Amino acid sequence: MASLPRSLSRLALTVILAVAMAGAALGLILAGKAAVLAVLVLLMGLIGLSLVRDLEYVAFLAVAATIPIRLNMRLTDPIIAGRANSASGFVISLTDCLVIVLLIAWSRRVLFFDQPIRWMPKLTVPMALLSIWVIHAATASIEDPVSAWHMVLRYFEGCALLLYLINNIRPVREYVAHALTVSGVLLFEVLLGLGQGATGGFNFGME
Repeated sequence: MASLPRSLSRLALTVILAVAMAGAALGLILAGKAAVLAVLVLLMGLIGLSLVRDLEYVAFLAVAATIPIRLNMRLTDPIIAGRANSASGFVISLTDCLVIVLLIAWSRRVLFFDQPIRWMPKLTVPMALLSIWVIHAATASIEDPVSAWHMVLRYFEGCALLLYLINNIRPVREYVAHALTVSGVLLFEVLLGLGQGATGGFNFGME
């Protein structure tokens, strides 16, 4: 009987992944951007590379450290209107790609190696309820709907990453290595900021 819930979990995850990938592909096609092919090639490459556990480990080390790195692909131009002065459009960043690597590697273990899913209702139920308001806020956005739906993606990406961390407990030494990686990037940014302050201007891009 224990195998039935596990099979249902695999089926549910398969359906969710299929719907998500179909929606992403449809959205990219309708966007009519030249970057569509590059994004699809990137995603296919990540799907293939995520089968290697070492890449998952590298992604785990770097996923938080790459957040301040402005290496991204802009799929839509920002809309500057009214309160949307800080809009960025629909952006896929290096951090997003690393999150994709982690989620695909985990999904592979769930689907093909029978890894059980810990749902943690105390966390996931409030997240699911809050998603109703998140989606409602996006649908109510008039000035910049692209950035609004981009924030919805960010919310669900954060929820998925939290589930990944809950379901993939690692040895303590790997968390220490992760913390050292993040600290190293922060130290590098500090050095850039000090160098920019000493030379004046924004020549290092630290606005």
